[in-house]
Amino acid sequence: MRTMRTMRRTMRRTMRRTMRTMRTMRRTMRTMRTMRRTMRTMRTMRRTMRRTVRRTMRRTMRRNIYSLHPGSQTSSWPEEH
Repeated sequence: MRTMRTMRRTMRRTMRRTMRTMRTMRRTMRTMRTMRRTMRTMRTMRRTMRRTVRRTMRRTMRRNIYSLHPGSQTSSWPEEH
């Protein structure tokens, strides 16, 4: 039969292990929560970025079309032709 001392020792060991696991669990939970939050913010950021990019792309496309006229093009070319 086990003595009280050994029982106590095993109890302490198991307690330490459970405490460690609890701590890690808490940490993982926190990180998961923060990850979820960051993911949501990233998604919203991407959505807003796409909107702004579309707007700017349209603007730049128009500018490119204006600058692609042959008269303005020849002046910007280097002296090869």
